[in-house]
Amino acid sequence: MIIQGTEGTLCLFWNDKLISSAPLSKKKNIDYYKNKANDLIVDSLRSGYNMKEIITILHQLCVSTYLKKTKINKLDTEGHAMFRDCILSLVKLQLLDFDDVCLICPRKKLSRKKQQNDHTSQ
Repeated sequence: MIIQGTEGTLCLFWNDKLISSAPLSKKKNIDYYKNKANDLIVDSLRSGYNMKEIITILHQLCVSTYLKKTKINKLDTEGHAMFRDCILSLVKLQLLDFDDVCLICPRKKLSRKKQQNDHTSQ
């Protein structure tokens, strides 16, 4: 399921399959999500993990989420948030390319006919 915000959607892929999406709005833009991923890395380092352990854990979480999504076909809200933060953390660490795993889709605009029909019906 694609979750759409007022400004569009951030779609996240793993093994070329859509796994999760996040709404984009004025407050929760792409920089907001990148900062959350950065906070995940910083908090992990403060907890005593080294970079190799963090990378391994992030990768394993992405793989397990992918397997869960393909078998059960449902993720809860925490699963979507965790997957989003893991993907963007791996992008921040330059292990994944942003263009390979993320797609920013702007909000679809209504055609002029539909806008006029919606406006006259109100």
